[in-house]
Amino acid sequence: MNHIKVNDYLKNAIIVMGDFNSVPSEKPIKLLKENLEDSFKDFLLEKPYGTFNGFDLKSKMGRRIDYIFTKNVNVYEYKHIDEKLTNGNWPSDHIAVFATIKSF
Repeated sequence: MNHIKVNDYLKNAIIVMGDFNSVPSEKPIKLLKENLEDSFKDFLLEKPYGTFNGFDLKSKMGRRIDYIFTKNVNVYEYKHIDEKLTNGNWPSDHIAVFATIKSF
């Protein structure tokens, strides 16, 4: 956030995304949410809520640690893609986080 503020980027379209290894109640996520929009907030996701499965095939995926934060863009779609491989395994220990966006 410091780099964004110092360079006066807050007026631009911004997308910050990835694996933050923090749940929404932790300080790094709270800091980002002070200046950026969490794309998740406007979309009611029933299942899965979380994004981390740890390759556990029975995981309930209750921990959301992957995010898409934005500023000055419209998010039209947001979802967690929890598709397994044809052999029934997870392709990653995280599921994909997907958003459709358009800048103002």
